[in-house]
Amino acid sequence: MASDTLRDLLLQIEAHGGPQGLDLSGAGLTELDAGLEVIQAELAQLRATQPAAQPAWLSPITGGLNLSRAILRHANLSDADLRGADLGEADLEGAVLADVDLRQANLQGASLRAARLHDIDLRQASLQGANLEQAQLDDGDLRGANLAGANLRAARLHDADLRDALLEGANLAEADLEDARFDWGRGRRGRRRHSEWPALADELRAQVMAEVDTWASPERLAAFADEVRAGLGEGPSEWTSFAPASTGQPAGEAVSWSIPREGATTLRLSVGLGSIRLVAEERDDILLQGTAEACEELEMARSGGAVHIRQRRHSHNRAQRLDLEVALPQALQRLQVRTGLGSIHGRAIAAQVRCTTGQGDIRFAESRLEGDARTGSGNIALAQVQGRVTLRTGSGNVLLQDAAQAILSISTGRGKVQLEGGHVQEMRIHTGMGDVRSACALGPGACEVHTGAGAITLELAEGQAAQIEASTGMGQVASDWPLVRVGRPGPAAVGSMRMVGSIGGEAQRALITLKTGMGNIHLRRSGATASAPADTPTPEPARPPAPGVTYEDARLAILQSLSRGEISAAEAEELINALGA
Repeated sequence: MASDTLRDLLLQIEAHGGPQGLDLSGAGLTELDAGLEVIQAELAQLRATQPAAQPAWLSPITGGLNLSRAILRHANLSDADLRGADLGEADLEGAVLADVDLRQANLQGASLRAARLHDIDLRQASLQGANLEQAQLDDGDLRGANLAGANLRAARLHDADLRDALLEGANLAEADLEDARFDWGRGRRGRRRHSEWPALADELRAQVMAEVDTWASPERLAAFADEVRAGLGEGPSEWTSFAPASTGQPAGEAVSWSIPREGATTLRLSVGLGSIRLVAEERDDILLQGTAEACEELEMARSGGAVHIRQRRHSHNRAQRLDLEVALPQALQRLQVRTGLGSIHGRAIAAQVRCTTGQGDIRFAESRLEGDARTGSGNIALAQVQGRVTLRTGSGNVLLQDAAQAILSISTGRGKVQLEGGHVQEMRIHTGMGDVRSACALGPGACEVHTGAGAITLELAEGQAAQIEASTGMGQVASDWPLVRVGRPGPAAVGSMRMVGSIGGEAQRALITLKTGMGNIHLRRSGATASAPADTPTPEPARPPAPGVTYEDARLAILQSLSRGEISAAEAEELINALGA
């Protein structure tokens, strides 16, 4: 966010006499650069001419940006830097705070109900008494945060890091804590010995079962307690080497070994270097195939309904490559696979998965997956994903085919994103540089696509209902539906364009937000061939109706936009006049 926008916000706070009650509902504050250092630099600049200045935008508590008791309902603060900001008792209900940096911020008593806080940095933040009911904190970093007395009822904390967080008196009823990390020993004298972890798991299970009416169903709680038992202390303490199975096998010889499932529902497989191929079959054992050297390197253990397989740890630096082929029982429900360097391929897998590789492709075919896949550098290609799915690649393309009621979070630093077929309930897609193309049905949830540089193409079926906002910093918007061109906040930029409008009925509308810093945006009917925008954008006062769109269609779209408050009466009059008769 440009410094002009920050200064405009500071002027608003000053003009209002402080942030208390300042209504910034729905404000677009993405990429706002308002970290502690920036605010202190603004203060130094002010005090160069006014040494005794005490601006209303300066927090006396944190020394950062003062937004205490401000109204920020449904505001978009994604990718903002708010380190050290004061948001005490602020109303942030429904706000988007994905990828925000709120380290050491004050959020005491703030309302963050149903806020989207994916990948947020809340280290050492103060959240005493904050309302985080139904908030989405997936992959959030809350290490050392003070959550005493906070309301986290029904919050989603997938893979959140809560180590050293203070949770005394916090309400975690119905919270989704899948793969969240805790420091259960905090507040106790010393650290528990590894052998005491099972006892702690039993203690936790007894506590939550005693409060079953408050939390959830007995089955869900029992499963959660079993997962805690399996995960505490990074898994089990007793590991068995596979080495005896390879006795007498010459180097390089292919070998295989079988592990009885024995009722296990989870497999955790981790190697330092090597590619892994997985296939689900009608079997009741886990069959591994590799070389004799691989057998020497692997060890296994069991705990809490899970089979753990990992590469042995060495006291010296040595990287033995382990390429494995694994045949899995179809009865496995959870699969966690990690390799430091190598690809992960799967076929016929129907499970909740978590795949991670430092460098390499992740590909699953003929599979029904839920969960997440992450690669530092490589492509991700999945088929028939469902439920909540998180995909991350530092450099690489993402391809999803035939999604089934999926809720997607996709991010790539440099690469294309393509969705083909199926149905997506909600999606949030971000690329630093790369095109995005979506050709699937959209549910009534939020669908956000943001690319720094790249074209966005959205194909929608004839019956799709949606409310659309499409904006580009340098490019054009071409649509098969009548949209209204409206101004962008702040000074006009050459080549920029912002279009809004609605299609289909009012019920069950998808809330579509498309934004690219440099590139064109295409909105197409499925199967239609739309004319591409010009390569060199030319600024114009208003966009004429698209081919095939009548004057009355465009006029109606403008009036509907006015009725929803998206444009002013003066803007509506100007746009209608520009249409001509």
